[in-house]
Amino acid sequence: MWLRGPETGYVFPNDDGITVIAYMATKDRLDGFRANPGEALERNMAGFPDAPDLSAAEPLGSALLVKDYPNLWRRPVVGNIALVGDALMSVDPLWGVGCGFAFQTAEWLVDTLAPALQQGRPIAPALQSYAKRVSRELNGHRFFILDYARRHGFNAIERLNFSAAAKDVASSRHLHTFGARLIGPARFLAPGALLRAAWVDLRRPAAPSAQPDAAV
Repeated sequence: MWLRGPETGYVFPNDDGITVIAYMATKDRLDGFRANPGEALERNMAGFPDAPDLSAAEPLGSALLVKDYPNLWRRPVVGNIALVGDALMSVDPLWGVGCGFAFQTAEWLVDTLAPALQQGRPIAPALQSYAKRVSRELNGHRFFILDYARRHGFNAIERLNFSAAAKDVASSRHLHTFGARLIGPARFLAPGALLRAAWVDLRRPAAPSAQPDAAV
């Protein structure tokens, strides 16, 4: 995964020997993709550092070009209707959290609603409890995702954390834990974590490969 200003690139392994390749950029780059999206994808991916050679790759279909992907979200509960997954929140796919959020919200709904249904109690309190948990757990993640989608690069805190993660195992694991949505923004931006990132960034110079022996 490459994050370079307003550009993002993915080369992700999938099932059955298939590799998923994706490139995201601002709309001013769109005209370069209209004529031949496949060639433009290969050309732009080649511009990232240490990018794999895609010239011998065998495409399984035509490259898909998506012009607009709006950020959408709804209230978790409306009347007696509870929403999960993309019906609840469909936001910038750059961070790859949609499937995880879908499974997680479905689990929260079942955990909250099943006891009320089994015991024959009114479901309204359970649904409100579900709505509160969704707001408590996901609103912060949504804010950060939407904020990044509106910008063309990293802010100061993002630059600090990515820089420290490239130089320090503990900082990289902390960043991974947040990127995997195992912790929320409050823990990610805890004063202790930010102080460590600042200390690492100041004390350790940048290098082409800052953690050559780090576990993957």
